[in-house]
Amino acid sequence: MSDLERDLQLLAREVEWPAQPDLAPRVRARLDAPERRRAAARPDPRAARARVPRRLLVVLAAMLVLLAALMAAVPSARDSVLDFIGLDGATVEVRDELPGGEVARELRLGPPVTLAAAREGAAFHVLVPAALGDPRSVHLRRDPPGGEVTLAYGPPARPLIVTQFRGDLAPEYAGKIVGPDARIRRLPGGLYIEGSPHFFFYRTPDGAVRQRSLRLARDVLLLERSSLLVRIEGAGSLRRARRIAASLR
Repeated sequence: MSDLERDLQLLAREVEWPAQPDLAPRVRARLDAPERRRAAARPDPRAARARVPRRLLVVLAAMLVLLAALMAAVPSARDSVLDFIGLDGATVEVRDELPGGEVARELRLGPPVTLAAAREGAAFHVLVPAALGDPRSVHLRRDPPGGEVTLAYGPPARPLIVTQFRGDLAPEYAGKIVGPDARIRRLPGGLYIEGSPHFFFYRTPDGAVRQRSLRLARDVLLLERSSLLVRIEGAGSLRRARRIAASLR
């Protein structure tokens, strides 16, 4: 050891140094602070999972409120969700209000022909109800694919009509709009509408409603028979309409 080093050691024992604070905890805290901030910024996976259902419920509730407001503001949207029934060849809409405007009351069944001519002109086997005997008149329309044949019975003022066409070739050719007072009975392969008059109409090939065909109709039985849609209007009761349908040959 040199003389200088020995003198410095002796001097250090003689000098009174002030008390020094413990800096280690403060330094450690400053070094750990960035890590704690990063950990706080990261979301807790358990908390995120707990928040997801509540967030979805809020979104679903908002969508339901928006849908309710749309249905209340737009009558057509409100009506269309009440009920919509589709058969092969016809559609039935149930509305809380029937449409206004001019409505025809007379039947437009098409040109009168003989039963033999109807069978020759239609692209299907024409069914005739044996329970009703010979029809008063036979009519053939050529506008739906495959043609449409209507058999009319009873007095002209209140006839019973049996109409048939290829529902598979004209899936939405015939349409009905039914009010809330009408009763619809769903049956195997069809349905029965009774209780109040309803609107009946035809559609053009592009789906538009033929305004001239819009008319009031009475009780009606709609049946799917293989590829045919059979429509029996004016039977007076479901029992009689079913008896007529059972006798179709």
